[in-house]
Amino acid sequence: MNTKSLLFLFLLTTKLYPLTMTVSGDSANWNKKKQVFVLKGNVVLKRGSITLKAPIVRLKGEIENPEKIIASGGVIVSDKERNATIKAETIEVFLKEKRGWAKQGVRIEYKNRVILGKQGVYDGLKDIAELTGSCTMTEAGRVFEAETMRYFTEEDKIEFEGSVKGKIEVK
Repeated sequence: MNTKSLLFLFLLTTKLYPLTMTVSGDSANWNKKKQVFVLKGNVVLKRGSITLKAPIVRLKGEIENPEKIIASGGVIVSDKERNATIKAETIEVFLKEKRGWAKQGVRIEYKNRVILGKQGVYDGLKDIAELTGSCTMTEAGRVFEAETMRYFTEEDKIEFEGSVKGKIEVK
């Protein structure tokens, strides 16, 4: 992943992180027939340097190899190795497809940037993160606003679209 994954740093790819994921919460329910594992209350998922915290987390698919993780109720994902954090009301990750989305109050802190938006999607195959809805990016005396911000993680390039405004501190 190098410094590629801005929006969904927690995609938990098996070739980069240990296969072991630890989970904890106040309560849990596993429905083997429906292949749904639900953790509630102070839920923490850890894999490698990535930690996900949320009030409710649903793992869908085989319990040892989930296809999807849905976290809700105010989610925080941090990657200590990359010093990156994402916060949102709801985050859903499709692990095998290497894609995901975040909704309601998305806040990303990465490098020296803080990026805000109403929702975001990440395509891990193309290494593109896109935030939409009253987006703001703040970085070292610069502030940009737009309806859409597209971050090409491989190139460390950002595109802004729709009512773009900026403020640059001149020294």
